[in-house]
Amino acid sequence: MHVSSKHRGLGAESIEWTFAEVLRNLDIGILILDPHGETILFYNPAFLRILPALAPKPSYLGVLSLFPDIASVEPGDSRPGTIHYNKRILGYTVYPVARDKHCLFVQDITHKSRLESIAQAVNTMDNLGFIFSGIRHEIGNPLNSIKMTASVLRRNLEQFSSTTIAEYIDRIYHETLRMEYLLKSLRSFSMFDKVDNRPQSLNHFLGRF
Repeated sequence: MHVSSKHRGLGAESIEWTFAEVLRNLDIGILILDPHGETILFYNPAFLRILPALAPKPSYLGVLSLFPDIASVEPGDSRPGTIHYNKRILGYTVYPVARDKHCLFVQDITHKSRLESIAQAVNTMDNLGFIFSGIRHEIGNPLNSIKMTASVLRRNLEQFSSTTIAEYIDRIYHETLRMEYLLKSLRSFSMFDKVDNRPQSLNHFLGRF
């Protein structure tokens, strides 16, 4: 860390005091504890603002009740996580520091989490829009074919031979089967279905669409 010429003449005690003041004025909750001695060594005002239930002075057991994994962090490792506290979401990270001490950083991430949830919901709606657009297209094609075939058959019912009428009806029937298959495929997304794991002909499978 760079130390300006203004502070070069300060002793170690003054510099430590300056660092402590910086920690006290951060808006992130900071707490340093000794898991072996089960004691709290330092905490800043932001820590109690975020966790008022631990005021006026946080105890080791009180902190451990909110962050039960804080004492099990291995040296050289860190452990992030989230907890729900008073209808808020708090994000935290535990860092092991020198001499078997642990440092806990806590921050209120409720607003950030809500924004992420909104963004996720918007993304989900966009994906649903693409899905329903595809469904509309896949069902619309056979439906339009049925409508056109039925319209031609209706206008020429008296002129067409029985063989031609049978061909038109057969065409309508096959388009109806195609729609039925699409609807059955959609049903499998919302309920358990019996899986047919027998070998299938690829040409026959693609012919259903």
